[in-house]
Amino acid sequence: MGVCRQLTIGVRGEALASAVNPLFSALACVFPVEFRPWTNGDCHGLDALILSGQNPEEIRGAAKAGLPVFAAPAPPHSPASARSAEFRLSESSVLCACLRGHRFEEQEWESASAMPMAADDIVLASQDGKPIWLQRRIEGTDVTLVTSPLPWFTAEDHIYENFQANGFLRLLPLLQFIRNLTSEADWQSPPTPACLLVDDPSLHTRTYGHLDFHRLAVDAREQGFYVSVATVPLDSWWINRQTRELFRENAPRVSVLLHGNDHTYQELARSLPDAENLSLLAQALRRSRRLEQRYGMHVCRVMECPHGSVSVAMLEPMARLGYEAVFASTAHLLRFNPGAAFRSSLGAEHTLLEKKAVPVIPRIRAQAGWQTEVRLAAFLGQPLILAAHHWDFADQRHLAADFVRIVNSLPNVRWGTPTDVARACYQFRQKGDVLHLKPGSRRVDVRIPHATRWLMIHRPWLRGTLESELLVVRTQENELFCTASSADAVGPIPVQGGAALQISSSVLNRVDCDSVLPPRLRYWPLVRKLMVEIRDRSRVPFHMWRPVRLNDTPAGKRQVAEGVNRGSAC
Repeated sequence: MGVCRQLTIGVRGEALASAVNPLFSALACVFPVEFRPWTNGDCHGLDALILSGQNPEEIRGAAKAGLPVFAAPAPPHSPASARSAEFRLSESSVLCACLRGHRFEEQEWESASAMPMAADDIVLASQDGKPIWLQRRIEGTDVTLVTSPLPWFTAEDHIYENFQANGFLRLLPLLQFIRNLTSEADWQSPPTPACLLVDDPSLHTRTYGHLDFHRLAVDAREQGFYVSVATVPLDSWWINRQTRELFRENAPRVSVLLHGNDHTYQELARSLPDAENLSLLAQALRRSRRLEQRYGMHVCRVMECPHGSVSVAMLEPMARLGYEAVFASTAHLLRFNPGAAFRSSLGAEHTLLEKKAVPVIPRIRAQAGWQTEVRLAAFLGQPLILAAHHWDFADQRHLAADFVRIVNSLPNVRWGTPTDVARACYQFRQKGDVLHLKPGSRRVDVRIPHATRWLMIHRPWLRGTLESELLVVRTQENELFCTASSADAVGPIPVQGGAALQISSSVLNRVDCDSVLPPRLRYWPLVRKLMVEIRDRSRVPFHMWRPVRLNDTPAGKRQVAEGVNRGSAC
């Protein structure tokens, strides 16, 4: 049952034909739009036009039809040279608020020709002071003009490769154009959740390398942000009393989540049998539960993947064990799953949620360009999750303050724990007294608008399958609805306006972590953790760290090289 009016956009130009360029198939997965070739000048049934080539007469003729127009140059016959340039986005209200006034550098194609300006043009972006993206009023219609051709997509490409900090400006104007068109027809989102993560620290003392937990808690209170320490379950055997009290007193503003199990190299990204995956993940839960029972600290059932890497083979056992979500890098998701058939819209979706799997929520690594990545994530409506390390808190570094400043300058953002982040991943649409809800996570917490009397729940990941999931709708006190169904749309369900609901859709073959045998005992994770602890607590710069030979066997050399050189950075 659809609730959003789908817009139809005509596409003119052989190089942009929707049947040829998979870019438009990707955009149709993100926005409520469909594309069709526009060849004979008939605008009947169209809501907008995209033109390849900037013939003034063709643009004016299209504008006379009263439809918004996007006009980009035709792709060049041979690639132009790329160079680094400085760009600036304007303060215009045409742009999403999270991007206004942003300055950045990226490798961009040189403009094919200078863009002539008209008196009433609105400049949306400039390169070295010259307009490269503007909006012009022609025949009473808004026309968007850009100087760079749209990126060419192949069947193997995803939006992610063309929309990240080191290169996004060729795709941004089209995304903004379609976003403005569909603002009234598209699904709406709750406030964007935000959280700062710190990877790796053990909780054996009040400090870890350059990180001071007390200072972090004070900053979180004073600056109003939420921070979560991603600690390795292997480290949960003992916690310093002062550290324990500090976390308990500052909860939930300061929290803990899981960071792998042993944190060996690419621990969650390897292709292992399902039984081994289940064993590893169940042990992480048992270790975290032991920490909770022994020290009274809550551990979020969200997995921050070591190195930001996860194999799709891990997502199903996580769902069976009751994990709420996975934080991972989209780049590493593609890198370590070369055979997976990800949708071409990957990188533009709020979360990645498939049948029988736990949702993957994209996170941002605190490295060059992270400020731009945060703004791009906000533009796409994705959670704002920045993963840092203890060395990012060294003297004269203000990463936390910079992240808080950017997040707090953005509209409609709400800080929360990793659990809050996962449970805020949904979209909604109000139609009369019916609230249509599309979860992006296995469990979401929703405040029902007062005008609502009925609830429809949409689970698009079940569309076209026979896989049933247990759908439960409840308040804090009572269960309102429960069914095991494979239907992608369930309802209408009677609800009371203003109620706070917990809505979960869980797989049916759930597994208790206590029923899973532990993995075989290995000594390398303990040795590796000890070496990393010594390195971090001694504050030795990472580039000075060198592998130490544990033995002369090829396996030992390989383990040390992989674990220290490539694994310990995350």
